[in-house]
Amino acid sequence: METSTLGFDFKGAPSLKAGFKITGQQTREFNETWTMPWGEQREVVNHYRELRVNLQERSGLKRQMNLVFRVFDDGLGFRYEFPKQPSMSEMVITDENTQFQLTSNPMCWWQPGDWDSYEHLYSTTRFKDIDVAKRLKDGNLAISSIKDNAVNTPITMKTDDGVYLSFHEAALYNYPGITLQIFPDKLMMMSKLVGTDFGYRAKGCGNRSILHGAQFRLPTAQGSSLSRSCLVNLNEPNKLGDVSYVKPTKYVGIWWGMHLGIVTWDMASGRHGATNRKR
Repeated sequence: METSTLGFDFKGAPSLKAGFKITGQQTREFNETWTMPWGEQREVVNHYRELRVNLQERSGLKRQMNLVFRVFDDGLGFRYEFPKQPSMSEMVITDENTQFQLTSNPMCWWQPGDWDSYEHLYSTTRFKDIDVAKRLKDGNLAISSIKDNAVNTPITMKTDDGVYLSFHEAALYNYPGITLQIFPDKLMMMSKLVGTDFGYRAKGCGNRSILHGAQFRLPTAQGSSLSRSCLVNLNEPNKLGDVSYVKPTKYVGIWWGMHLGIVTWDMASGRHGATNRKR
């Protein structure tokens, strides 16, 4: 990664992207092993080093923002935090400007940005050859597709020297998901928030916490599949308490029945497929 810019644009307020001073910083190390109630991995190691940087604008509204970085053995994540403050009692975010500036033209596995579907086929191309408009012309996109040259996350890459990278997000609380807008000639990606029809992307009070994560895996003799523990650990621990009552089981959806004409998705037909009746 090369130097990449960060920041936000707001409705009714100046952008938050430059003119900061560092007012403090804290570091810590954390190490625990916790147990998943179910899934493909039973014991999960959550070991990271954290850097929290406290920033404040030098002039103007003198707004405060924290950047928090967590570095794991198999990846890293960073979080924007907005402390509670009078100048940001309510935020109306029109754009998030998080950049990822690459240093090479890796092979990528990607699917088009679409705000309500992850069911598109993946394409395998070099970064500079990512062309969502071509996929649109091929008729493979729904009407909900992001019209910019954007891809859904995760987008996975492999560099020519065998390093795998995957970019995704975690810990989304009252905040929209991202797609990543691709700038092929610049070898750069920028966050493209899934938006609304009201002229903004996100709205809420201060103390906002937004987190993005990236995983990497160096080539090994055993292969280079990505570990999932980094992104899992970037989310908050379970707050529900005892979840032993949840029993994973098999599920058969209604989609094949719809394709065969046995059931429908409308209530008026009387043949709605979402039912607990045995067939």
